[in-house]
Order: sequence, then structure tokens, then C-alpha cells
Amino acid sequence: MNDFSNPLPTPGALIRRRDGGMLNSSVMVSRAGIELSLGAVSGDLGKLLAHCMKSCIDRQITGALVWDSGYFLTVLEGEPVELDAFTGSLRTDHRFGELRALESVPVEGREYLSWAVGAVRPESTPSLLVKKLQTLVPTAAEVRAYVRTSIQNGVLAETPPLVVRAV
Repeated sequence: MNDFSNPLPTPGALIRRRDGGMLNSSVMVSRAGIELSLGAVSGDLGKLLAHCMKSCIDRQITGALVWDSGYFLTVLEGEPVELDAFTGSLRTDHRFGELRALESVPVEGREYLSWAVGAVRPESTPSLLVKKLQTLVPTAAEVRAYVRTSIQNGVLAETPPLVVRAV
């Protein structure tokens, strides 16, 4: 974990937009079209993460991307137009195969302060959620909880905070 604050505020706490504008949250899963190992961070995976991080900073998108056993699990939050543009770019990126949007809904506020990246068992047995993903489609709530837990257990990279907590 870097020197920034935890990407997750207190569970249940939401960061609301000061201008009262609308926010959306999206949950997606996809099969990775590139090698996913900690060593791959210096290759295609690193390039992908750098591109996503820059895009999230530019678009003020918060959330997290976790990879596990050949899959990306993603939770994103932001203004609807920015989320649509970002997810549209993911749909055309060969590094995100079989991209499935499980949920895209309006939310009252953000759960994440930044955009973070985590890896779970990069080269070991797939988690129960990934095993389910291989045969069924997990629910957005299952993916959301899994990403949250994974990020709480360790962050590989993180943007500076993109939103400010209300006092």
C-alpha cells in the first residue's frame, strides 16, 4: 500500500457530490486477454494498468480493479457520461475479453476515494467467485464484496484520492 489514505472509506459511508449531480456505479467482469502474474506488471499488464489509472484520474472515476486467476473484476464509480466513455473503451480493448457488465446503476455517493488495483492469488487456485464465474454469472453484489475485500487485503497501485470526504 502506498502513502495515500485507504481507498475505501468507512463501510457504509458514502462520498456525495457537492454539486448534487448524478453518480453511477458499474460492476464488470471479464476474462483477461493478457498474462496476469506479478511479473507481467512490467509488460502488457503494466501498460494496461497505467492506461486505466490515467483514464480514471482524467475522468474522476473511482473504484477498483482486481485480477484473479485469469479474470478482471471491476467496480467503477463516476459521472454517467464518464463511466460510459471509459467502459466503451474497455469493450474495444483486446485485453478485456468477454467483458460482462453485471450492473450499472445510479448511486447516492461514492464508496471509494481513489482508483486502486489489487491481485488475488496471482498464480494459484482460483477463488470460489472465479470458479463460479467459469460456469455461471456471479451477482454484482458478490463481485462488489469480493473486490472490496481484495482491496482491503492489499493494494498494488492506487491513484491519489480523487474525491474529498465531506466534513
